[in-house]
Amino acid sequence: MKLITWNVNGLRSVMGKGFPDFVNAEQPDFLLLQETKVDPATVDFEWLPGAIDALAQLQRQGYALVVVTNQSGVARGLYTLADVERLHAHLRADLQAHGVELSAIYACPHHPDGVVPAYRLDCACRKPMPGMIEQAAHEHGLDLAASCLFGDKVSDIEAGRRAGVGRCWLIGPDIGTEIAARGCGADGSATSLAEAALSAASQRAA
Repeated sequence: MKLITWNVNGLRSVMGKGFPDFVNAEQPDFLLLQETKVDPATVDFEWLPGAIDALAQLQRQGYALVVVTNQSGVARGLYTLADVERLHAHLRADLQAHGVELSAIYACPHHPDGVVPAYRLDCACRKPMPGMIEQAAHEHGLDLAASCLFGDKVSDIEAGRRAGVGRCWLIGPDIGTEIAARGCGADGSATSLAEAALSAASQRAA
């Protein structure tokens, strides 16, 4: 069984229902609503076009689907670990409704400059450190050398390389992503998770 990791870049921002948007609080293209709380039953999110189909395709090819995500907003006091876990539960449930099963979700709540003492530390799990990927490999018996990683930040690629992931793609919307991919040692770049998954499938078949 192989590993697919991706930073949750298949999602659009969680907005519209008053739930704090912490899908990826460290990315400028996601809005963070710091002071709002809501019943988790009202959580609303929208998948980017093609993302679910891409995950389903990878699952059919025998890949394990694993999410590894930095959530420093916990350390910064912007939301709680329970908030993160609640959103992840909704994410899992929504994918299950589409026939896609996540093997695991790993979230790092730490940051060395955090304001919450319990999470203010320089850890081994926060990307670009490889801790979460190595934990996934240990807990699920994954062959990292035969695995793929999809990420939307250079730190994702760095984490994959440090962990020994066989193939890593950097995902982004413009030519800058292709340039960054070459600079950080990624195996390729793509404009979407769907495009990257197609590339992974074609390389595997070659």
